[in-house]
Amino acid sequence: MENTLSYLAATPLDVFVIVFNVCLATAIVISNAILIGALLNSKGLLKHNNYIFIFSLTVSDFIMGAGWFYNGVFDVRDNLGSIYSASNVFPTIHGISLLTMLSSMVDRYYAVSSPFSYSQKMTRARVLMVVLWMWLWPFLTAFGMAFVKADAARKYQGYTTIAVTVCLLVIMTVVNLRLYFITKRQLSRGPANDEESKKKSARLIIVASTVFIAFWLPSLINSSVCGGFGLCFPPHRNNLNPVNVIRMFNTLSSPIIFLVGSTLLRNSIKNLARRLLCKR
Repeated sequence: MENTLSYLAATPLDVFVIVFNVCLATAIVISNAILIGALLNSKGLLKHNNYIFIFSLTVSDFIMGAGWFYNGVFDVRDNLGSIYSASNVFPTIHGISLLTMLSSMVDRYYAVSSPFSYSQKMTRARVLMVVLWMWLWPFLTAFGMAFVKADAARKYQGYTTIAVTVCLLVIMTVVNLRLYFITKRQLSRGPANDEESKKKSARLIIVASTVFIAFWLPSLINSSVCGGFGLCFPPHRNNLNPVNVIRMFNTLSSPIIFLVGSTLLRNSIKNLARRLLCKR
């Protein structure tokens, strides 16, 4: 392995880059760890489908935050092969966050637009199967690409990223708009408490997914253009590549939005803090 610290000049810019990325990685790890603790502390939260998706998203974001110390702060160049390379593994894990956010949006849209059908068909077991698929499919795809020639794999990744980007943007935009108008219309009718909680969770997903798309879009465009047409962004170092850094911000924004927007999560954190303080 080659560590970039071995050839970094001790300039103010280098110090700023290291300190900034250390702070970013630390903030990501802490915020997601707090959210994981809040979800595991409450017995009732993970019984709800939307919180299962949030848990999956939080775990992948936590791994990305921890991995940013390796892949971002130190910008390690490894020679472990295409399967185990950090440049392959970490984007794969981050892709799980993208699939999870998309699935949670569709889940909330289904729950709000067809509540009776949703309660019958979207059982906890089915949601867990969806989450399992979201974790397995990216790794299986990445594993298969390891046995393909590098140039072919790059082109495949580029063209598939273009297709996925267009589909995700269309689906996320349409679902977000539909969710917004449905919740706005139904809230004006004075819904029951159970329906009100579904609409609050839908509004929370709308905010989180909108910010998520904003941070992911530059990376998706860059991957599409780089892989499909060979026009790649100049910086080769992760910690100096603004596209990668901007993408990492969604692993920080998502837990903050969920913690600020969910009363149940905040109450769970308070209960967890009391339990920890009482043990002392």
